[in-house]
Parts: sequence; structure tokens; C-alpha cells
Amino acid sequence: MEGCVIPPTTATSYLNVHALLLSWKDGDKEIYKQLVALKNVLHEDYNYQVEEWAILPENPQHGLDERLSLFLRKDGKETLLILYYGGHGKPNSDNAALWMR
Repeated sequence: MEGCVIPPTTATSYLNVHALLLSWKDGDKEIYKQLVALKNVLHEDYNYQVEEWAILPENPQHGLDERLSLFLRKDGKETLLILYYGGHGKPNSDNAALWMR
């Protein structure tokens, strides 16, 4: 991500910024490298609170629902939440998001 960082030069109205970076456990290594690079930019360059979480392949919806619920509890009036999914996806037959490994 070298050369992509725009230094924060103006004040923001957010007192807190939290990022949750999701990827599949034992997933695509190149996607994970991108996730780590983004994590470093968000934390080191912008001083955001950043968490990584690996989606387990067994019943992923259960763990993911639980983790997202915990993340959403950080929301507040002057808080920005950033959710990043490092993986693949496509619409299902109902045109809803289908997350894929």
C-alpha cells in the first residue's frame, strides 16, 4: 500500500474509529497480505483501532453473526465503524450477498 496513504490533514468529527478486518481462516494468502497492509495503514498512519478476525469454515454464519454483533456494540454518535471483508463473493439466487472463500 506504499504510496497510497493520504495523510490526515483535517480534523474529523469522529472521536473514535474502529475497523474490523475479516478474512477466511486458511484462506487466500494474497488476500491476507492485502488485509495486513490495510491493517498497518489504518493503525499506524491513522491511529485507528483495528481488529482482525478469521472466519471459520465450519458454520461460518454463526461465528460471523456473533463477531459482527460485538463489533456493532462499539457504535456511537461520534464513532466511525469500518468493516472490511477480504475474500470473494457473488449474489445468490435472491440477489443477496453470498460470501465465498
